[in-house]
Amino acid sequence: MKYFSDLLRVVLCMLGALLLVEVVMRASGERFQASFYISEPERGYALRPRAEGWNVGEQENYVRINSRGLRDREHDLKRPRNTLRIAVIGDSETEAVQVPLEQTYFSVAERELNSTLPSGSPKVEVINFGVGGYGLGPQYLTLKEQVWKYDPQIVIVADPIDALIMRSSRRLFFGDSFGAPFFVIHDGNLEFDPQTAAQRNTPTGSNPRQAWTADLMNQSRLLSLVNSARVRAGNNFRQMTAGFQAKAAAVSAFPVDYWRTYPYYGPVNADLKDAWAVSEALILALRDEATSHNAEFWLFMLDMPGQVDPDPQAAANLRKRLGVETLFRGEQLLGDFAAHAGIRHMALAPELTRYATARNVVIHGFKGMPRNTGHLNENGHRVVGQLIAKALRESSRSLAREPLESR
Repeated sequence: MKYFSDLLRVVLCMLGALLLVEVVMRASGERFQASFYISEPERGYALRPRAEGWNVGEQENYVRINSRGLRDREHDLKRPRNTLRIAVIGDSETEAVQVPLEQTYFSVAERELNSTLPSGSPKVEVINFGVGGYGLGPQYLTLKEQVWKYDPQIVIVADPIDALIMRSSRRLFFGDSFGAPFFVIHDGNLEFDPQTAAQRNTPTGSNPRQAWTADLMNQSRLLSLVNSARVRAGNNFRQMTAGFQAKAAAVSAFPVDYWRTYPYYGPVNADLKDAWAVSEALILALRDEATSHNAEFWLFMLDMPGQVDPDPQAAANLRKRLGVETLFRGEQLLGDFAAHAGIRHMALAPELTRYATARNVVIHGFKGMPRNTGHLNENGHRVVGQLIAKALRESSRSLAREPLESR
């Protein structure tokens, strides 16, 4: 009995010490990165329904994921009467965990449209399906498997050119994609690449214990610290392993910063030609999927930080370093492709550059970060939302129609 009583005292002392550490950490105001994702068989991973906690990567911001796994407020599945719904699909710029929900570009666009459309127009409701790290592959599956539940009349894909191209090809995406699917073109058709096909033959879906554990970690400062350290160590290991794999695959000829430089060039080598071909095929698949559901499809090309530096000399230096005449070649090529395919589209980078230069403000990055780096900040989201609303207001056929009833 003495053994068990001693063991109980030890356990109680440990629990008391951990509780004290938790109280001290809370009192100090220290915050750590929360967990927002969960494994998902179709897209590899997705946002976890009802997850909430602090995002501290670039700026401290409290994030809530709604009950259906969207970084958005709650939306009924059934579209209300006299309401025009817009579904926005994208990557981390659209997920936008760096800024409060009301400051995200999709929230700005919704307010702009509702405040400027003529009297009698349907109410506009914008729903955000953005997930960090998604390329066009998982975005296409999001459209097929998630978006139509909400019956939108307009579908928007909004990504920077690096995400549109680089994340379309596993050949240019070394490292861990966390199970996100990739496509290849085989005999003129889009197919899952071999690794994705193998993953889908042995799916590993989420389980309640995984979600419960993640929610518990988000509620505890101490567990969040442990989780942050675990994630950081795992990311470092994956990056190191990816470097070894790259060398083993004889791709060490890629420049160290190829991810930040290749999007500016267009399809100038075999790897980029493959990525461009898959990207274009996925954009057509997204368009066709939207058309099959009688929805209007838009492609908005967001910007990369280097394109929108308000310092003209910085932009000139980047062009010189890359050996290019323009920083918008990717957008020009993809815009030409979209125009030929009859896809409504807009490249935002030139407009954002003019805005940033005229006001001498950076639209990427936050306090304490290197200048003009990272994700869109509050200024960037506001201008992007206004530009998207303006384009839709002027050119959307759906917005020009009579008030719509639920189908």
